[in-house]
Parts: sequence; C-alpha cells; structure tokens
Amino acid sequence: MPTPGLLTSAGWTLDGLVSSGERFRAIPRVPASDPNLDAVLRKHEESGIPLVIEGLHERSGWPSDMFNTDWLRENGQQYIQVRNIHDRSDSETSFEDFLSHVGVIGAYTNEDETCRLYAKDAECPPAWKRWLETVSLIPRRLCPHGPTDIMKSLPESSRVESLMCYLGTGDTFTPCHKDLCASSGHNLMCYTEDDACAFWFMTDSSAAPQMATYFQSLGQELDMESYTMSVEEFAEAPCDVYIAEQRVGDFVFVPPRSCHQVVNHGGLTVKMSWSRMTIAGARMALRHELPIYRRVCRSETYRIKATIHHTLRRDTALLEDYAPTKNGDSREALRKQLADDVQVLLGLLKEVMLDEYHPNAPKLHHVVKTFDNDAYDAEGYPTFHCDFCGSDIFVSFYCCTECPLSMDNMLGVQDGLHICPGCYAEGRTCRCGDPMQPMQCWPFRTLYADYNRAVRALKGIGINEIGEVMNR
Repeated sequence: MPTPGLLTSAGWTLDGLVSSGERFRAIPRVPASDPNLDAVLRKHEESGIPLVIEGLHERSGWPSDMFNTDWLRENGQQYIQVRNIHDRSDSETSFEDFLSHVGVIGAYTNEDETCRLYAKDAECPPAWKRWLETVSLIPRRLCPHGPTDIMKSLPESSRVESLMCYLGTGDTFTPCHKDLCASSGHNLMCYTEDDACAFWFMTDSSAAPQMATYFQSLGQELDMESYTMSVEEFAEAPCDVYIAEQRVGDFVFVPPRSCHQVVNHGGLTVKMSWSRMTIAGARMALRHELPIYRRVCRSETYRIKATIHHTLRRDTALLEDYAPTKNGDSREALRKQLADDVQVLLGLLKEVMLDEYHPNAPKLHHVVKTFDNDAYDAEGYPTFHCDFCGSDIFVSFYCCTECPLSMDNMLGVQDGLHICPGCYAEGRTCRCGDPMQPMQCWPFRTLYADYNRAVRALKGIGINEIGEVMNR
C-alpha cells in the first residue's frame, strides 16, 4: 500500500470518485456531433462551468496515423524536458529513454519509488499544430489565435506560445492551479496505451476566491502551483468540485480561473493543450489575477495591459472600416459585436490608464521619445519586467540607477532597478532608500490618442454614450 499522503489513482473510477464527496459533480459532457455544440459552448463560457466534448476520435479527420508514439519517434522532439513527480526536479532525456522509463515504471506509484517522470510543456509538433489549424474538428472559436483569442492582436514577436504536449503514465500529475492570467484552457487527449485515461478535478470560475482561502487554511498558496490535493481535501473544499475521466478523443474546456488538478491513470497518455485569452478573461486578469501575482511575486508572462491596448487599436481600425448597413445584413451583426467589444476594451483601457497615470507625464524621461505607430503594431517595443514582482511593465515604472540587480545582470533599458507602480505604491523599493525616479516607456499621450480614436469610431456608427478624455 502507498504511504500516507502519497497520491495514487489506483482503484479510481469516475462513479466511485463522484460518490465519495457531497459536493462532487460529474463534468457535463456533449458529443462532438451535437448540432447545438456552439450554443452549449457559449453557455459554459458564460457560466464558468467546465465541459467535456467527447468523441472527436470517431469523426472524419482524426489523425490516428499521427497521434501515436511511433510517429513521435520519427517526427517529434528527440530530447524532451521531464519532471520527476517525487522531488519536482527537472531534467532532459531522450524521447526513447522516456518511453523506456514509461514501459518499466508501472501504472501506480509506491512507497519505495523515487523516480516517476512526466513530460510536461513539451513542444507540440508542427504537423499537429497544422492539423489543429486546418481540420475543423475543434470549433474554430476555441483554437489558438482563433476569432475569440485576443492574444493574436499582439505582434508575433510578443506572443507567448501556449500550445504544448503532455506525456505521462499513471500517477503523474499537474498540481492544483489556475490557467495563467484568467486564460481559457483547452486540452485534447490524443493517444493512450493500455486503456489509460486522466482524471480531472475542477471548480467553476466563481469558486477561485473560496479555493484560495481554502488553500491558505491548508498552509498553501494556490497561485504558487506547488501543492497537489488529495481526494479527501477536494471533498472538504467549500465549493462544488467537478470531476471527469478523460479518454481518447475527449476535449476538456477549462474556464478562466477554474482551479483544476489532473492525475493520469493507467498507461501512457498523450495530450495536446493550449490557452486562449478572451476579452472577458483579460478583464478578470486585470481586476483579479494581476493583483494576486503582484502579492505573491509571480511573473505575469501574458502581457495583459499590452494585449488590451493592441486589441483596442486593432478593433478600432476594423470598426472604422465598417460603413452603415441595413439591419439584418451579416455585416451588421459583425459590426455590433465589434462595437460591443470596443466599448468593453475602452473601459479596461481607462482602468489601465488610471494605473499608469502620472501628473507630470510630459516631463518624465521616456525610453522611446517618439512613438512610432507602425513599429508598435508590427513588432511592438522591447519589454521588461518589474524586478520585484515580475509583472509586465507597460508604460510607467520607477527606476533607481544606483541599485542594479547585479554587476553581471545590468538591464538594457535604463540600467538599474525597475519597480512597477503597484509595487512602489505598496512600499516596495530599492536598497539605497533614495526616492526612485518615475519614468515611462513611451509618451503617455499615445494612450489618450488611442482612447479618443476608439470613441470617435463608435460615434461614427451612432454610439455616443462614451466621451473622449482630456490629454492632461
């Protein structure tokens, strides 16, 4: 028998798990062939309740010849990063050695075991990515950089690659966590051996604050992604916990801020996973997730403020191109959605501007003195991060040139220590104790101009509720 506290999925079944907790629920499932699939997806996006789309492997276009280990041997990465789930150490190994390890390790861990490897965040083969982009098995709106993913608004050089593969045998796992910056998660089981599966434990979006408090009562921090919960601890959680058994062809939709933990069961499982940022997700990130990241000093990774800004610039340009049409015209529906999005984005940009505002902005030192719209849209400007909390520095920051991180780690933008406005307002500062100097990446008036341009674009189609802001 495993030692107390050792997580193992031995003996697990979906029915057995669901019946073991009063607030355990089976994750709703919908067939991939359901003609109302889009409506079901929208309902779950709005409610924040997870969903499984099942049976994708039974539909025409499923690439069984590509979704297998023989194909990966010939076409995938020859060396992969793996994590030992017992001590959380990371290392590199050959794909062939990893498969050999999986073949001898057995399906379940035990008290004498010291090494069980999990290949997480492995590079997704380009052919798999092309399949995802070109074969319409996955609803297009859920695909990376699809129509609802605002991360595509960023210049390509600024985008973060979220499309990854996960390969693991039974009793490998991902600790309980939320997907980064309130993004929506998507996970497709591509291949299994020996009737393997993965068990998912998930909450809905609204339960995130309750789960964070519950984690603290256990002496843990949810946003550090370092604690693996037992079934008994999930059963004591102060909210509903949704459970699914993911098999080949099952696609799991992870709502923004859903706290979830994945435990592989049986033989080898191979999954493909990616994140998608919606406008609603960006709003949650700005108001809820980024303040948490600043508190626990977790790197932001996804550039939320910059993504909001780039998306507003893109959507404003699109809205300016729409001429008035008759009601019922297909372009009218698209224009209405675009106008709704721009209004939400304006509200978010105003929140960003309040965070970044400085009363003497024109007199501050600017890293880029003349803002080049074409360069910003095509390539973006070089970025850097708060040296205290790791958040992305968008426009404003505080700098001390007397306190570099180290002589071996001098920064390229105003060499010295950089602190975001949020950290500085909370008293986080440099070692020397002198007042840090406020600076900006580029002139703040650019944000005024982009905000007012979007307001004028809305007025051009008859929406007059939002007024322009003054360039102070």
